[in-house]
Amino acid sequence: MRPRIPGVPDAPRLHRPGTRPRPGPAVLLGLVVLCVEGYDLFILGVVGPSLLARPDWEVTKSTLGLWAA
Repeated sequence: MRPRIPGVPDAPRLHRPGTRPRPGPAVLLGLVVLCVEGYDLFILGVVGPSLLARPDWEVTKSTLGLWAA
């Protein structure tokens, strides 16, 4: 139990007494977002060198950097 500070109201409980909050769903959501966010840069890293090798596409390193941003 935390000590009370005079003049500061107690924070409301976010879960039932005697239980602990489960971080599992939030951690899973965070990992899914991280994977989806990194997917586009992974694909650009895989496809980028082949785009640079094709002169008829006129793709430069600057263009790839702009697409990545």
